[in-house]
Amino acid sequence: LPFIEVIHKEVCKTYIINYQYRKKFSKYSLNKFKNVLQLIHFDLMGFISKPFSSGIKYFIIFSNDYSQRN
Repeated sequence: LPFIEVIHKEVCKTYIINYQYRKKFSKYSLNKFKNVLQLIHFDLMGFISKPFSSGIKYFIIFSNDYSQRN
């Protein structure tokens, strides 16, 4: 992969507001799921002011509670 230099000029105010009160998921789930895809968490990220080279301005991250994988 090529080296990409990242220059941080300012902090995104929306990011600070949304994540300063964020609580982490419990390490020990109250519900014990026995199969993959019984409980899914997701984060919707965007609007990205400088889109990716493909033009994407939003993206979603899905996390499976059972396997704890993204």
